[in-house]
Amino acid sequence: MSGATSRRRRAETLIVFAAIALGVPVALSGLGSTSDARFGANETLGPNALAAATLSIGSGSGTVDLVVESMAPGDRARGRLDVVNDGSLPLVYALDLDYDVAPGASAAIAEALSIEMWVATSCGDTPPSQGAVVAPRRPIAVVGRLFGNPTAGVQPGDRRLGVGERDTLCYSVTMALDATNALQGQTLTQSFRARAEHDLETEEGGAGG
Repeated sequence: MSGATSRRRRAETLIVFAAIALGVPVALSGLGSTSDARFGANETLGPNALAAATLSIGSGSGTVDLVVESMAPGDRARGRLDVVNDGSLPLVYALDLDYDVAPGASAAIAEALSIEMWVATSCGDTPPSQGAVVAPRRPIAVVGRLFGNPTAGVQPGDRRLGVGERDTLCYSVTMALDATNALQGQTLTQSFRARAEHDLETEEGGAGG
């Protein structure tokens, strides 16, 4: 029996047990013991507290927003995103990049700016190793998803976080050397969107399968 199946059956057992307990007053009242039946029902149902676990992902205190003014061709700016599992369940997550071009600006600004992201204990100028890179440098216009896959189940590229764990994600944004004069004074705003789900595989492994 798999861990997921056993958990589902335990949950079903708790629900069925509560339903049986709810039926006790009817059975006992038929025997003419209405007062005792209500008292017995309260005692039986009292311990059956069912609490839902929480799946929660948020940004940690180490997050540094990237705000750059007067960026010129060839310039590079760095930012940091701390992703924290502050719920009560292990999780896996994927990370998307969204962007908006300011009104009146050209979509070409998203093609001239490229982003790269890596995992590290602290953020330096460059990735500590090639293996640390979770999103290779690409123009912001074509990124969409930085890493992972929000499809149900653990997918290639998904990042795992146990309860209370965090990822330190470092990133840099570079303006292309061949950026044209037409991009002067234009603005782009980017944002990250994490999509998380319960990591059943880790939980099953921890519970002995």
